[in-house]
Amino acid sequence: MKQVRSLSTHEFTTLEAAFKHHPKHRCRVRAHAILSSYHGFSIKQISQLLLVRSATVSLWFDQWFELGIAFLYDGKRTGRPTIYTCDENQRLKELVDEEPYQLKHAQSNMALETGKTASQSTLKRILKKI
Repeated sequence: MKQVRSLSTHEFTTLEAAFKHHPKHRCRVRAHAILSSYHGFSIKQISQLLLVRSATVSLWFDQWFELGIAFLYDGKRTGRPTIYTCDENQRLKELVDEEPYQLKHAQSNMALETGKTASQSTLKRILKKI
C-alpha cells in the first residue's frame, strides 16, 4: 500500500503552508493528500475526502516520491498558439487608435493586411493585454 510514512520538518512545514495559504486550489488539494497520507489515511479515504479518483491519489503519491515538493506546483501548460505576432498586435493597436469605435474596421483591415482572421472578442482580449 502506498503511503507517505515520513516527512522532514521542512517538507511538513512547506506542505502545511501550501495547504493553508497557497492561492492555487490544485496545489492545496495535493498538499492535503500528502499530509493526510502522512497522518495515516488510506488512498481510498483520501480520494473520498478530496472527491477525486483513487488512481489520481496514487499518481500523486508516485509523483511525490519522484519529485518531492516540486510535484505540488503545476508546470507550464500549453494552449492555443497566438494568432498575431507582437508586431501585428501593435499594428492592431494603431488601427484601433485611429478609429477607436470602429473595431470591425480594424478587424477587416487586419484580415486584409495579414491574411489572418480573428473574432472581435479575440481582438478585445489582445488589446487589453497591450
